Amino acid sequence: MPNIAYHVWIYVGLMVGLAGLQLRMIDTFVFTPESTQVLNDWMGPKTDAPTGAIQRWAVNENLVRKQYQPPLWLGYALISTGGVLFVHGWLLRKAGKG
Repeated sequence: MPNIAYHVWIYVGLMVGLAGLQLRMIDTFVFTPESTQVLNDWMGPKTDAPTGAIQRWAVNENLVRKQYQPPLWLGYALISTGGVLFVHGWLLRKAGKG
């Protein structure tokens, strides 16, 4: 493993922990109609299937908004991973290995 400076571990830990905190504070993310259309184009069903054509029509004509509700464990996992990374960077700093 390459020698990574301690401050990089601290900053990455803070960013991951803050992302986890944001996931814990927000219940549902609501996409704009434009981003829902892009998401449907990337990951939606194929247009040659009957259900795919109906879904694409519904997204394009009715300005549907996609909602994403992250699982509860994801926020806790990111907070704990960020905490571990932060403490690792802090201990590297104390040991003088950064």
